[in-house]
Amino acid sequence: MSPVNYDNLTMEDLFQQHVEQQDIENLPEPSQSGGAFLSHPTGGYRIQAETVGVEKLALDDLYNPGRTRGHIQAAIMQKDGTPLKGKVFFDVSHEPKPHPTKPTTKDGKPRYDSAYTLFLQAAKALGVEKEAVGSIYEALAQYPLDAFITEDFWVKDSKPREYLKPVTPVDYENCRVKVKSGEYATRNSVRTLSKIKE
Repeated sequence: MSPVNYDNLTMEDLFQQHVEQQDIENLPEPSQSGGAFLSHPTGGYRIQAETVGVEKLALDDLYNPGRTRGHIQAAIMQKDGTPLKGKVFFDVSHEPKPHPTKPTTKDGKPRYDSAYTLFLQAAKALGVEKEAVGSIYEALAQYPLDAFITEDFWVKDSKPREYLKPVTPVDYENCRVKVKSGEYATRNSVRTLSKIKE
């Protein structure tokens, strides 16, 4: 049985599609620097997908109408594989979408949104970039990856969401105190994926 849950899609659909090899070649190198109720400090971690749900979003979806995406829940670990409490959730997509505010790099190459960029990075890191899209989702569900993860904070109940940008260790600690008091909320966001470095 497949480790990937394909909502409203068939495996055959995804095994007939491939990502653009030029997009893989144009990927910048992932950064190596460095849960609603539990988050981890910004830095490098290892992740292992626990669930991968692939679905075609509704045409009236606010952000990605009609787009196919994989929603991933992953365990988070230290780089040596030591498990940590909490999970990280993120989306990937094999369908290109320009970055919403910066659609090109300084040298004119296309820049994509995080879901497509993470999908390409995963494909490259797992060595399956030339495989069918379905194979890439399957590999993503089965094998661990290194990830650069940020800890994001925002003012709870703010609309639109008011994100905070802590810079110093003291800023981060102040944000964590306000999370405990219920004033702020926090989560981890996957920013880049890369091949495991032992």
